[in-house]
Amino acid sequence: MSLRPTPKKEWNSSLAASIGDLAARGCRRLVVTGVGPDDGTSAVVAEAGRALAGSAGESVLLVDANPDDPSLRRMFGLGGRRGLAELIEEVYLLDPTHEDPLQFGLGDWLAILRAQRRTGELRVQEDGRTWLLRIVKGSVHSITGPADASARRLGEVLVGRGRITESQNEEAARIQQESGRPYGEVLRSIGRTD
Repeated sequence: MSLRPTPKKEWNSSLAASIGDLAARGCRRLVVTGVGPDDGTSAVVAEAGRALAGSAGESVLLVDANPDDPSLRRMFGLGGRRGLAELIEEVYLLDPTHEDPLQFGLGDWLAILRAQRRTGELRVQEDGRTWLLRIVKGSVHSITGPADASARRLGEVLVGRGRITESQNEEAARIQQESGRPYGEVLRSIGRTD
């Protein structure tokens, strides 16, 4: 059995018709992903966009979300203009201290802090309860909640059990504060625990 390649024009018409059918059923967004570099995903997306815009007269927006190699720009001869990555960067580089905190949810704040690789503490209050999130270079390193307020810290517990001395606890706490690494990881790295 031999397969005859489908002519490009016929393929484009078929692709446009398939996407047109999806749009007629209310599907207004189509996400196309691939398995890796040079798998042809961008070429398929470009042809699908051209086919749909050409045959159905529809407005088509193509978004290339590949931050490393956005090839749709090159395929359409657009050069180095602003794209999705620049928009996201502009959004996330806002100054959180000048924003109304109520406009963002907790997930938004965490995404902004992660994108900016910020270090600090984020205090979350709800229904009279407070949680403190310690963030180091955009990653959450610890969460202290209402139930933790009266609990002893790990260092105090280890000193109390005789596993480390008070001076070792202070040394590890100093390193943890400077580096932002979790306390237990600091203790392991300086050889103070098993």
